[in-house]
Amino acid sequence: EEEVRVAFELGRTSPAFRSLIGTNNGIGASGLIIDGTEEQKQYYLPRFAKGEIIGSFCLTEPESGSDAASLRTTAVKDDDFYILNGTKRFITNAPHAGAFTVMARTNSEVKGSGGISAFIIDSKTPGISLGKRDQKMGQKGAHTCDVIFENCRVPASALIGGVEGIGFKTAMKVLDKGRLHIGAYSVGVAERMLDDALRYAVERKQFGQPIANFQLIQAMLADSKAEIYAAKCMVLDAAR
Repeated sequence: EEEVRVAFELGRTSPAFRSLIGTNNGIGASGLIIDGTEEQKQYYLPRFAKGEIIGSFCLTEPESGSDAASLRTTAVKDDDFYILNGTKRFITNAPHAGAFTVMARTNSEVKGSGGISAFIIDSKTPGISLGKRDQKMGQKGAHTCDVIFENCRVPASALIGGVEGIGFKTAMKVLDKGRLHIGAYSVGVAERMLDDALRYAVERKQFGQPIANFQLIQAMLADSKAEIYAAKCMVLDAAR
């Protein structure tokens, strides 16, 4: 509930800030909070909290979006290491990330979600490269790009929780919480827009009076207020 109340306030500013803060504090770090080992938490979480590094979440691929269980990035065990190969797409914070939470298939024989594992990987690890920053129509302050793994060798200690095959469950739990943040932020944006609309209605004059005096304008503002109030109540209820 505390996090969504922060998101309400962030939503009243530029949406460009949402993805930086929301991804870092949310999906960029939640995997460790939920399923990480104590060593992983102690190493990464204080650095995320202090802003020393920025977190990023690598799930989506060119051929795998909503159907996340079909992802193709592989992580092949090699003694005390894993070798990662694959491409992740539309990855928020990637151009600035210090660490990636990466979903990859550790068991090629298991076709569904059971063969997927989660890793926490330093962005400076050899074998990681970034694609060109995506050009978007909106949300230009939310920087996204491809993250490419080419024979990227990471220590086995990077496996979140130290257990293979639970990465998809970790990802889904992380996204459940992330959607709360999105819902709360959307409420904040809507509140800001209503404030701006109300201010304009009071200042804008037609036929010798503010348009806020016209019943149709009042009804539109009142309907918006009611819808935003309902959305806020639902977000708080879900967060609790």
